[in-house]
Amino acid sequence: MSQLEDETLSGRDQKEEVDQDLQNEFYKWMDLFSEGKYNIVPGFFKLLVYLKKTKRDFAIVFRTFGHDLPDVIWEFNKFCSGEHPCYNGQGCAKVMFDGSKGTKDLRISAKTQNALFYRRDGPEITQTQFVVGTHNRQIQNLNESADEPEQVEDFYRGEIEEGNIEVFRDFGEIFNSMRKLVRQRASLAIQDDYLAYRDSDYEVGKLFIIDQ
Repeated sequence: MSQLEDETLSGRDQKEEVDQDLQNEFYKWMDLFSEGKYNIVPGFFKLLVYLKKTKRDFAIVFRTFGHDLPDVIWEFNKFCSGEHPCYNGQGCAKVMFDGSKGTKDLRISAKTQNALFYRRDGPEITQTQFVVGTHNRQIQNLNESADEPEQVEDFYRGEIEEGNIEVFRDFGEIFNSMRKLVRQRASLAIQDDYLAYRDSDYEVGKLFIIDQ
């Protein structure tokens, strides 16, 4: 194969990738708004606009037991970048939270803004791990795993060594890591451990740590 043919095929592959990305983007818009559906209710966006107008300091933390974070993050980032159809300046106010013109940059784009909890059935904080840098849950149900809580790190060993993932446990570590993250980036997206919640007969819910 000649160099020209190779470059032509490479260019064609890149074009197909771009076309596929545009198609995926189109279907996301259609899926989100074709029937008036939202991942995030409009009242939430109105609250952010109000907080901005009143010059309040705030951070955003999304938490869910489900697998809807990619869609939530996608819509939220569209809002922050001024591309959301309800806030893009076309027949409505344009709202930006992308760091421009002195605004907060609330967009969720860094790996450190993604995190998940692992929990065993029971209230002990020592049975909880807070994994920062991913939404990829390596152990589906820690209660059914023979592994000790300390061994959660083994499932992410390579990424930990590369500095892409951190694992925290106990009240102090988890609280300080969350506070540090929202100060750095102002927004987080966390997937909680639904199976641990289910196995506790829905009594041990989302861990919420406060500074007393």
